[in-house]
Formats: sequence, C-alpha cells, structure tokens
Amino acid sequence: MKIAFALLSGLALTACVSSGGPRQAVTEVTFSSQSPNALFGYDETLVQVVAPRDMSKVISIIEPQSGVPCQMRGANFTASFRTPGKVLLPDYGNLSKPVTVTCTYQGIARSVTANAFDATAEQAGREMAGENPGLGGMVFGALEQRRVAKDRRGQNDWKYPTITVNYQSMETR
Repeated sequence: MKIAFALLSGLALTACVSSGGPRQAVTEVTFSSQSPNALFGYDETLVQVVAPRDMSKVISIIEPQSGVPCQMRGANFTASFRTPGKVLLPDYGNLSKPVTVTCTYQGIARSVTANAFDATAEQAGREMAGENPGLGGMVFGALEQRRVAKDRRGQNDWKYPTITVNYQSMETR
C-alpha cells in the first residue's frame, strides 16, 4: 500500500513539474524591409510585465501580469502581442540590433530596450568560472568568454534575454 501511494505521488508530482505552466503562443515578427545582414535563424524571447495588481493603490502585490498589450520594434521588424508572450526574433549574429518593447498597463505606457548577447561565449565563460572558484574563476571565465567570442567568428548563437517591462515604481513617465 505504501509503495503504491509513493508511486502515485511521484507520478503526480512529475506531471505537475513537467507541465511548465501555461503555454504562450509564439508571435512572429512582421518585416518592414530586407536586412543587409545574414539571417542565421530565429530565437524565442519571452516578454513579461511585472506590476502591481492595481496601480492606483499605494500598497499592492507586485506580480507578472497577463493580457497586457505590447508592441515590439526592431531595426526592420515589428510585432504586436499580449503578455506573457514569446516572440520569434531574427538572429543576425553579432549584427543583431537592439529591440524596444512598449507595453500599456492600466493606461500607463512603459518601454524597455534589450540587446542581443553572445550566448555561446557567455556559456563558455560560466563553465570556466565554475571550474575555478573565487576571483581566479572570474578572471579565467572572462578570458574564456573573450577567446570563444573571437575564435568562432559568426558561428556563435546570439540571443535576446527575457524582456521584463517593470511597473514596480509608482512614478509615471
């Protein structure tokens, strides 16, 4: 009986953990012009809004908000979606340009700009720093990150970070 209960509990826990929460639809960008840069593919980028439930209250719980309308603009593309949203952004490698996301929550518009980063070099730096704890690890990690970025010219995977539009302060810009 105890074994059956433990097995069922384990299966139920696995189902909860592996579900990954609610699924977001992936939004594709609309291109306004052809980029002169080589396109290496597309990367999913998560965009979220973190805000109080009610902006008019001085004290309110701050949490991710769903259904907030947002616009994303890049050098030659745009996208419209609701949060939390995943956007397929073009990967132009080290020539990827910044993107700006503007969301309007409870009548207040806020914008955030994000830059692409070299995910391959960053991972190499983290791995090297992890093998060498302390200040030496930080130095070796930074050197490895630079070496990988330089040696793999054009072969690295460039990505955009998770973009968070923050409404935590009561200031309205």
